[in-house]
Amino acid sequence: MKKRTLLILIVLLALLIALPLWRSRQARQAGPTATEFSAAWAARAWDDLAVVALQSGAETLRLARVDGVWGVAQRDQYPADAERLTRAVRRLALLEGGILVPDGTAWLEEYELDDESLAAGRAVEVRCQDAEGQALGVLRLGARRESTTAAEDPFGGRGPVAVRYLLAENTVWLYPESFADWQLDPADWLDKALFTIPADAVVRLEVHGDAAAAPLVFGRAAGEPWTAAALPPEHEIVTGALDSLAGALAHLQFQDVVTGEGPAADLGFDGARQTTFITSAGDQYTVVVGSETGTGQDRYVRFQLALAEPGEATEAEATPVAPDAPAEQTDWPARLAGRTFVLSGWQADRFVPAQDALIKPVPPPEAEPEEQGTTAEPAGGAGE
Repeated sequence: MKKRTLLILIVLLALLIALPLWRSRQARQAGPTATEFSAAWAARAWDDLAVVALQSGAETLRLARVDGVWGVAQRDQYPADAERLTRAVRRLALLEGGILVPDGTAWLEEYELDDESLAAGRAVEVRCQDAEGQALGVLRLGARRESTTAAEDPFGGRGPVAVRYLLAENTVWLYPESFADWQLDPADWLDKALFTIPADAVVRLEVHGDAAAAPLVFGRAAGEPWTAAALPPEHEIVTGALDSLAGALAHLQFQDVVTGEGPAADLGFDGARQTTFITSAGDQYTVVVGSETGTGQDRYVRFQLALAEPGEATEAEATPVAPDAPAEQTDWPARLAGRTFVLSGWQADRFVPAQDALIKPVPPPEAEPEEQGTTAEPAGGAGE
């Protein structure tokens, strides 16, 4: 009797151990594999994507496609960084390379994928919609984890690797941290590239150091040095400083776009220093530098752009734009109109150099050394 009872107990214990494992296996078999889920997710109408809305705690970010151009809603729809956005959307649409976490929904709190984590700002929710407001997909990015050894790399690399949990369609996935390129700072998503005007394309500079004073005007023709329209007496041009100023529009990028700014006086634009650049194509770029923003040495800057009509050029046939310089976009006047930008302090200061940095007094000629006489005193002089 005792042996039979013991046998029954052993069988029951084995069933208690095996049943949860069997149920877990059945659940995993019933759910989608990583390949199946990625294929079904990628089959959605991602070409119709028109809005990406992000939320984490009280922070929100909205990226919207209007008239075919992606923009950042929190920055008055200023154009977004197309390359970064395309890369992020492609990763979002394909969801390739993830690892399915079995029974992951039972651990949402642990993975910081639950509603409380979202409200506390530990998770990020990404909502995708088409132009009609229809949902294409919702993702939630949760906790970050970092493996400490190569053996812990779940993606079979050389590790260690940072990973992040992701919730999609009630399934939990593990992805490399590089996948989760969804930050909520609007400035991170702006297309910060402004101009790519090479220095040798600039043929005229008008430097307004003081609103009450006449500007310094410099010009040059093809292959010729800089000249000044009205150089103060006994002064000469500092060629290197003018060459540096002419190159200030090359590869120019800003830090942020200001929204809801106050009057010009509040940002230091009343009577502000400014410089106008005129290119060999006849385009005019005026840069007005305002006050510091209060964040480091960054400064407020405004741009005014007047593009020449086709065929119009400056009077002096200057050095043409370098062949490899990208053509300026024709929407620049509309993009810049009425906007205030934030530039790093050193970039902003480069546009408004001091007058004594561009011209300097002509140094007086060096006096020729007097020739000292070598006449020898005759022998038998006075007193002998």
